[in-house]
Amino acid sequence: MKQVIIENIEDYNYYLKDKEKNDYKITIMFYDIELPKVNDCLIINKELLKEKGILNLGLMDDYYGRNIENKKDKDLVILIKDNKEIYLKKLYG
Repeated sequence: MKQVIIENIEDYNYYLKDKEKNDYKITIMFYDIELPKVNDCLIINKELLKEKGILNLGLMDDYYGRNIENKKDKDLVILIKDNKEIYLKKLYG
């Protein structure tokens, strides 16, 4: 898991930066939550940072994602917003 900061947002394109100053651009659609803002953080699996197409994220109880068993699951994403952790998962379908 890698922690990244949201540096910029253009429509659904999120520009992220990690502690090592690596830049990422990923298209993300968030469902059923207040949208993140610049300077919010994501803790995300490195493989999801390479996602092609749109990464769909929703709440942990959403029907369209896999059941998350532990904090190391590749489909788990943690949004840190207003000093609160919001647990999300990758949605399929």
